[in-house]
Amino acid sequence: MKPLSLYLFLIFFTLQIPSQADDISDFQIEGVDITNSLLDFFTEEDIKKYAGYIYPSKKFQLINLDSSELVNNDIYDNVQASFKPKDKNYEIYSIDGMIYYNSNFKECYSTKNKIVDEIKEMFTSIEQKNLAPFKHNADPSGETIIHSTNFEFKSGAIISVGCTDWKEELTKNNGWKDSLRVSIVSKEFFHFTTYEAYN
Repeated sequence: MKPLSLYLFLIFFTLQIPSQADDISDFQIEGVDITNSLLDFFTEEDIKKYAGYIYPSKKFQLINLDSSELVNNDIYDNVQASFKPKDKNYEIYSIDGMIYYNSNFKECYSTKNKIVDEIKEMFTSIEQKNLAPFKHNADPSGETIIHSTNFEFKSGAIISVGCTDWKEELTKNNGWKDSLRVSIVSKEFFHFTTYEAYN
């Protein structure tokens, strides 16, 4: 488990945010934002090498950036981005930093609240929405629960801070781990994961 100081470092240094930001491009995780292309960091050959999970519709695919040694693991256990596999420009549609909880998942909620409070104090112009606990669309059983706070931009893009408590069976079968996730998400990818990805 990483100490609290690293979580606060996550807020102050991995999200590059001016105090009155209203443009999602001002936000970065490990130097990456959703205005970047994967080609800013990889060759096309490397993108194909490191690309991972592809959604059933094949509209979007994920890539683990830490696998490429693009980022270090001092703060996050995993950093991933989404892109369209048919897009030759390899535009990035979301970027996520994750910290895993193999035990004592309640710590995730405590850390999430601290991060949300820091963002709220620093960026009062961003609309905040505390979502009621909801079921993860990837789990048909409805047993995987997400607790999330979103900071919404006029463009429809969001920054999300959330804790995901996966159903134990999915953790065993798919390797999906309970986690704290800090996400920068474009309007298009947010709509896709909310309404299309698992339907």
